[in-house]
Order: sequence, then C-alpha cells, then structure tokens
Amino acid sequence: MKTIRVRWNNLHGYSGMISFILFGMQNIRMFCKLEPSFSELTFSLTLYFVMFASKYHRISSQSRHHQITFYNSCAWAFNAGIQIVALMIVELQNGTIAKAMQLFGNVVFIYGYSRFYWYQYKRAFRHLSQNRFRISWFIGVLMLQLAHFQDLMLAICSFKELSYANNLIRQHADQKLVFMNMYLFELFMTSFALFMIVLHDKGILTANKNAFVTMAFTVVVPTICLLTAHSGMDYHSVTSDSIFSYIRFK
Repeated sequence: MKTIRVRWNNLHGYSGMISFILFGMQNIRMFCKLEPSFSELTFSLTLYFVMFASKYHRISSQSRHHQITFYNSCAWAFNAGIQIVALMIVELQNGTIAKAMQLFGNVVFIYGYSRFYWYQYKRAFRHLSQNRFRISWFIGVLMLQLAHFQDLMLAICSFKELSYANNLIRQHADQKLVFMNMYLFELFMTSFALFMIVLHDKGILTANKNAFVTMAFTVVVPTICLLTAHSGMDYHSVTSDSIFSYIRFK
C-alpha cells in the first residue's frame, strides 16, 4: 500500500503549526475579554503573510479549482489583514488613512467574494447536471458564505458611509475589540481551509470527511467562540442590520 505523507519540515508547514497554537492562545485571550497587544497583531500578520507567501509559488501548477480557491482566499486574508492595520491606525488618531485602507480592503474582499462564489455556484450546477452533486460539499459552501456575510454587510455599509466602522467604534466601547477578534479569526479560518485542501490533495482526508472538518473549523467552531466570548459586551452586530436599509437610494 502506498504511504501518503504531508511534508511539515518547510516554511509553510511550520507557520501552519504555529497558527494552531496562536489560535488557541487567542481564544484564551478573547474569553478573558482582553484586547490583542501590538505584538500579537504584528506577529499574527507576519505569520499569515509567511504562510500564504510560502505557498504562492506552487499554486500555478495546481488545478483551476485550487487556483481560484487560493487566490480568492488571499483576497479575504488581505482584507482581514488590512482591516487590522486600519484599526491600529485609528488608534493613532489617523482616520483618513484608516478609511482609505478600509475601503481598499472592502473592494478586494468584494472582488474575491464575487469571483469565488460565482465559480462555486456554476460548479454546483455543472455537477448537478452531471449527476455527481454532493450535498455535503454544497452545504459547506453555503455555510462558508454565511460566515462571510458579516464582512459583506460591513463592506456594503462602508461603501455607503466611509466612516461606518469607525463610527461604530466611537459609539460602542467594545466594538474595536470585536472587530479585531473577528479579523484575527478570519485569518485562521482562511489558512485552515487551505490546509484542508492540502490534505485532500494528498488523499489523507477527502470527500465528506474533508467537508465536515472544514465546515466545523472554518465556520461552526470560530462562530461559537466569537459569539460566546463577546456575550454581554457593548458592540453592534452588523448582520443585525437590514441590507436594504444601507443600499436603498435616498
């Protein structure tokens, strides 16, 4: 029997293992309702940049499906990273630069969001017509889209009002902390999803098992952690707003 192994002794493997440890420590910090330090934010951004950059050069040889997944995951990770930097800049009272960065991050996010889910829905219809549609995979796509709904709403609200996120931070004492935790978790969720693609390619965890684990650790577990840790805090949930109240014409 052929033995299939994943190579861990490389930059991508090391950064991936460290991200799991970091995610665990961030959960502890979050449940203690502590703000992330400048060192934590800087380390997190550097770690995930290394993780994505160390994989970038090999993607061009992969299938179109994996290329689309990776490149659009980079777009989501870039948005999370630039939003974190913008929040750090807001803390330094430089609102103009922060708003410009937030706007740019939202544009990148919308581009990645639209391209990825358009491709996935076309793929779903194609599989349905070919009688190889897997409901577990499609449920995973829907749940991932649900997880991105907060970012989508935030982007739409920010397009209508550039200071939307910064106004929320001024109005609610814990809003900046909630945003920080959300974006840090998104970096982990995106990197974990890419890790599951690696396992699928290696034949280690495939089909429904892969979809189940991906769904659990990119949507269910992070969402439960965020909602539980932020319970009782003073913040505004962007998803509680009606989307139509922000895109309607005056």
